[in-house]
Amino acid sequence: MATVLALFIALLTTTCTNALNNGIGLVPIMGLNTWNSLRCTKALNAKALQAYADAIVDHGLRDLGYQTLVIDDCWSMSTRNPSTGKLQPDPVQFPKGIAEVQQYVRRQNLTLGMYSDRGSKTCAGRPGSNGHETIDAEYFAIDVGISLLKYDSCYATSDHQTAFAEYGAMRDALNATGVRVNFQVCGWNAWYAPHGDSLGNSWRIAADADDWLHIYRAIRTNENLHQYAGPGHFNDPDMLVGSGKSTAVSITPIQSRTQFNMWAVMAAPLMIGADLADLSNWDLETYSNARVIAVDQDSRGQQGIPVFNDCPYQPYRPLEQSSPTTFPTNITPWTWSVVLQRQAATGTWCIGIFLLVASASVVLFGRSSESSKRYREFDLSFTQTMQADRTTNTNGVYRYVCWLSNLSCQRRVVVVVMALLGVIFVAIAVWFSVVLSWGVPSCAQVWAKPLTKVRGENKHRAALVMVNFGENRRTLRCDRSCLEKVGDGFARDDVVYVQDVWTNETTTIAASQQVEVICDLLKVAGGGASCMFVLETA
Repeated sequence: MATVLALFIALLTTTCTNALNNGIGLVPIMGLNTWNSLRCTKALNAKALQAYADAIVDHGLRDLGYQTLVIDDCWSMSTRNPSTGKLQPDPVQFPKGIAEVQQYVRRQNLTLGMYSDRGSKTCAGRPGSNGHETIDAEYFAIDVGISLLKYDSCYATSDHQTAFAEYGAMRDALNATGVRVNFQVCGWNAWYAPHGDSLGNSWRIAADADDWLHIYRAIRTNENLHQYAGPGHFNDPDMLVGSGKSTAVSITPIQSRTQFNMWAVMAAPLMIGADLADLSNWDLETYSNARVIAVDQDSRGQQGIPVFNDCPYQPYRPLEQSSPTTFPTNITPWTWSVVLQRQAATGTWCIGIFLLVASASVVLFGRSSESSKRYREFDLSFTQTMQADRTTNTNGVYRYVCWLSNLSCQRRVVVVVMALLGVIFVAIAVWFSVVLSWGVPSCAQVWAKPLTKVRGENKHRAALVMVNFGENRRTLRCDRSCLEKVGDGFARDDVVYVQDVWTNETTTIAASQQVEVICDLLKVAGGGASCMFVLETA
């Protein structure tokens, strides 16, 4: 009996240890991440981070919930402290260490987040935390006093069980410090989702959101992962991409607003990736919409689901890392953005067609022009002279001299070369166009997310997002049978109030009327128009 009891206690202890259980992150985290705006440059420094902290407060973002400033990769030196083994901040970027930034951030009533990697190195080649979990967890949680750790997956094995164990090692090391740290698992893949709630407060389920194509793929990937999300553990489709041009990546203003709508209905972390020093009024208005934020931060913590979907193919499946030291194969099928791909396609089409037209023009010019006639007469005379004087020249030398002097011969070679290059460029243009055809299709979805009922009132509430991914104009509708797929169900005799969260207009649909929410999506360059509504029964 004692043996059985001991085994039970051991099992219970193991179960509690091998789980997150930090009691925080009950709603998706909100804040700002430096990666898109500062990347791996000297611009990532104490002064810039202090300016970001000021901007978060001055723009009113802190009071809306954006309270964590995350320092991404490239904050540390390329080697650890030789005497302590600890990570050490770059002395040029942070002359007074991270403590200076932490103190400043705290004075602004914000919290600080930092970055490391489960591999031997970070994605930018700085020291990773593999084998150093305990000392690094103590450095982050106790020495610096962070509230969030983003934990990447570069230079690490792609074996699933080993990946779970390595994330678990840092999870346990953070828990052992006694400091509650929001743990962001950044493995860029959906196969973390079924195990995510035991590993971190959120887990990346897709590639970097570098353009509209990757945002579309992240949304499609997240379609079937809703069952894994809940209070304290959420699917993370990456940070919010702004429309400003001062960052490494950007999307159109319409797309940035649609991303915000979709992230809210998917209960995703809202981490701004835009440059706050160059934040447009549009993006500020987008990120400041309290009604959308309330959908994301709903205490029910439930991720929305598609209730209408005419997008082709199945949701994107998880893909493996291509090798232990590189990004996974679904980070991009391309390292270029869709915009650059379009520019490359246009450029190669123009060059190819120009070369083909030019070569054809030379052929036509050679057949009809008076100058071509004179060239042929010169060639004939030159050839006859060379043949008459050819006493000591070998055939090779004669042909070489003939090539240098025979202009019509040169013209024929030039025409052939131009035509071949033209064909090559046209082939490349066709290839680019085919690649682009693999991009965002002209399709649409309607997502619905059940919301917490108003206390003391038995009213059903839900958020509805209608999104048109492509550039075609279309009208989307969601009738009562569509709304009932949300899960709570909207009784057929209920009055439904429909609030447009962007115009703040409210429409009342009486019980005698057909319940139908309509969104007329305009055709926009690049695609990505959307509408968002909050519905409530009477």
